[in-house]
Amino acid sequence: MQTIIDQIKKNIYVREVSMSIASEKLQEAFKEHNIWNDQIRFFHAMIQYPPKWHKESDIFTFLRKKMLKKLRNDRNIFYLLDASTEGFSTIYGSTPFFDILYFNCIKHNISPKKIIFVSSNMVEERNIIRYNMENNIKESIHVACFNNFEQMLFNLKDYTRVDPELVKQKDLLDKFTEDRYRTVVKESTRFYYGRKYFLSLSRVNRPHRMLSTYEIFNSDIFSRGMVSHNKLLEREKVNQMHEALPINCGITEVELEKFIRILPLIVDTEDFKTNHAMSFSSHLHWATLFQVVNETFAENWLNTSRFWSEKTFRAIYHMQPFIIWGQPGANKNLQDYGYKLYDKMFDYHFDSIKDTTKRWRVLMRVLTDTVKYLDSLNTNKQLEWRFQCQDILKHNYSVMYREEHTKRAMKDLAFKIKAVVDGTDPWNGIKFLK
Repeated sequence: MQTIIDQIKKNIYVREVSMSIASEKLQEAFKEHNIWNDQIRFFHAMIQYPPKWHKESDIFTFLRKKMLKKLRNDRNIFYLLDASTEGFSTIYGSTPFFDILYFNCIKHNISPKKIIFVSSNMVEERNIIRYNMENNIKESIHVACFNNFEQMLFNLKDYTRVDPELVKQKDLLDKFTEDRYRTVVKESTRFYYGRKYFLSLSRVNRPHRMLSTYEIFNSDIFSRGMVSHNKLLEREKVNQMHEALPINCGITEVELEKFIRILPLIVDTEDFKTNHAMSFSSHLHWATLFQVVNETFAENWLNTSRFWSEKTFRAIYHMQPFIIWGQPGANKNLQDYGYKLYDKMFDYHFDSIKDTTKRWRVLMRVLTDTVKYLDSLNTNKQLEWRFQCQDILKHNYSVMYREEHTKRAMKDLAFKIKAVVDGTDPWNGIKFLK
């Protein structure tokens, strides 16, 4: 399975790429299950960020005409729309990718079976079933969802890349994980001075993050945290941010404006323009006991979005206990993918509260109680608290390293593609959607 390059014209909607974690994992699945086929090729379109997506955004028109004809008639050629770095809802959000793809199939006479959509929204496979039923669609596009950022940190450096042999042999992976744990203990003992208990980082201004940082800043626990938060960009207005704050948060526009004048809050770098997803920032994790993960979304759009960014997996990578400030169920839903929670350390009752403001306020109480408890301990006892769930720290690191859910998702997708190519799906040339 190979990428066809230099065939997607420049446009505001998608850009042609030769490789991503999604395509890399899909190719690995073809090889691992001995179904590799050099004849299978695909156009790889990575989503961009236009001013607005429309249900009738014509993205196939940017394929060169000769290639569009090949996509239409050659059973070996596919179109991959890659949204693997995002967790948008395709049902209720502002990114109607299902509508767009089916619209393009109809307009350009392309079988939906030639279309692949990948996303880090972990409920997209459920969403496409619902969408097809509600729209009476008989022939579906292929949809795969996986935790893209689960592997991203391992791919940052050559020396951190996953070793397939470790994944295959449990005893070797256990030893590798134990060595990693010892390194974490060593570095934490070296960098932690007993002053800052928690880490809370926010690069992009989002309303739910503004709420949490505002309340942490104005609380007694602020001095115990390493807290960063960006200032408003020039195009962002105070009144617009105030209107976007979670409902019933009680922050007045005057209070918000006063707080915004103080920003930015700086911990690691004054560079808020760069996306630091592609960095380790290890010293911040060594210097603190636990992390409040400020996830990308606080809304799940009626359970049509479930997303974790690199922020969550960076904590797992560094074997640091954490609580997630994000979508309802953001903590407990991790268990569906093999991860375990730090129940001995944190009360997760806040996690299931649907109301964003109420969920934060309960989480804030958990955070406050944790800080007060740590205040009663000396530095050595605080470090003991940090590592009290060492079995879970190791377990979660191992789960992240093995990426079993991703492998299953890509295996299923690879065999679906193979079935189309082999004609066992079956694929009968051009089919028009009713």
